[in-house]
Amino acid sequence: MLDRSVRTGGVPDDQWDGFVERGWAISREELRSAAAALGVRKHAAVPTAEALKARLATRTGDPRTMAEIFNDGGGPTAIAKSLPRPLSTVVSWQINGVPDDQWDTFVERGLALSREELRAASAMLGVQKHAAGQAPSPPLVSDRQRRRVRANPGGLSALCRLIDIPGVGPGREAVLAAHHRLWIEKLEAVERGEIRRLMGFMPPGSAKSTYAVDVFTPWFLARGRNRSVLVVTYATALAGRRGRKARSVTRQPVFQALMDVVPEKGRASAIDWGLSNGGEWMGAGMLAGITGNRADLVVIDDPVKGRAEAHSALIRKRTREEFDDTVRTRLKSGGRIVLIQTRWHEDDLAGSLLPEDYDGRSGPVLCRDGETWEVVSIPALAEREDDPLGRRVGDWLWPEYWPADHWGQFRLNPRTWNALYQQRPRPEEGGYFERRCFQRFQEHELPKSLRYYGSSDYAVTDGGGDFTRLTVWGVDARLNLWRVGSWGGQTS
Repeated sequence: MLDRSVRTGGVPDDQWDGFVERGWAISREELRSAAAALGVRKHAAVPTAEALKARLATRTGDPRTMAEIFNDGGGPTAIAKSLPRPLSTVVSWQINGVPDDQWDTFVERGLALSREELRAASAMLGVQKHAAGQAPSPPLVSDRQRRRVRANPGGLSALCRLIDIPGVGPGREAVLAAHHRLWIEKLEAVERGEIRRLMGFMPPGSAKSTYAVDVFTPWFLARGRNRSVLVVTYATALAGRRGRKARSVTRQPVFQALMDVVPEKGRASAIDWGLSNGGEWMGAGMLAGITGNRADLVVIDDPVKGRAEAHSALIRKRTREEFDDTVRTRLKSGGRIVLIQTRWHEDDLAGSLLPEDYDGRSGPVLCRDGETWEVVSIPALAEREDDPLGRRVGDWLWPEYWPADHWGQFRLNPRTWNALYQQRPRPEEGGYFERRCFQRFQEHELPKSLRYYGSSDYAVTDGGGDFTRLTVWGVDARLNLWRVGSWGGQTS
């Protein structure tokens, strides 16, 4: 389709030949609208003899060039007679004006010419390089926007502000929070090849998959020729939903104008589609059998469905084997892997890769597979001085979107809170004490001779929501620890 900036703002001198040879090579239906959009008027001004002489240098059926025919004294009439009938008609119309009742024929037949004839026709038709008659409409995208989106770094971030983000809503500009900007910066580094292995852990609803799969993968494909992406999730159906969202981005006119690509025709599957530059998007379920071509980029987005699967030793084992035996082997030389995961279990796919002493830090981490992974671990509540977003300890994630009281409902279950929201899953038995170590007792069973100790955990911040806890313990002769009594409450 004709570039909108050409249709509305005129054809630059250095692109005139390309416009004639490529811009008009479109369907009959598009020819009709193109003629009107280009400012080809029904009674276009007749070019002067000198203008014709300077323009016409394309060979036709006559062995002489049009300029030679003109120089021989034939003028425009002789030129018209030497050309095939459709173009001859066009020339006569150009000289005498196009009758109203012939306008449709002019559009449908006059432009349905060969490439060489198109070049000559464009000159004789008086199609102006800057169409007259109306003020140019604003182009769909500016050259500056196109340069920004195609750049790296910064291109993916710029793209997110210009297109409709799946899930954000059409016509609404995406507002990138701090964790989005950090995540996008890491994804851009993946595209540049500076990061070859990337892990991302964030609370549910943080839009980590939206930017990594729905937006990043189309941008990655559009930035190079013949690239391939493999997106792996816990189920093929979910991969299909992700594929439809990613493909919807490539169907947006703004994306097409910015990246100069369109979806490839004839590939309708949501888990197998492509772009006009040879890019290929493939999707698969982690344990459903991964097939297809090798990939420049593999994105693993939640390889297990939920807690039940994550706590199955068999599924964890099969998931790791599939990662080692299939996913890795489908990477092209220099291929990249992005792993996005909800941390359901300490020995999930990410946990099996991270070192045993991993403490939740972000940054480069040498993992047990021998690779250095860039880790982005963002808890809901900042707990480290080296928080990747620069938050202070106790600051919440995305406060402009989620108020502090949003998190209270999830903190009721410490197991879920620690794993899904704080990115530090713990064994059900605990990290220090096993469940069997604790036994309930009746008051009459309390030994008479105990050595008593007190412990306290104070939370006295004004307006704080945490509790102060005071506990009295007794130690018997066998060093058993008895909890004698405790008190807890909010204090200031």
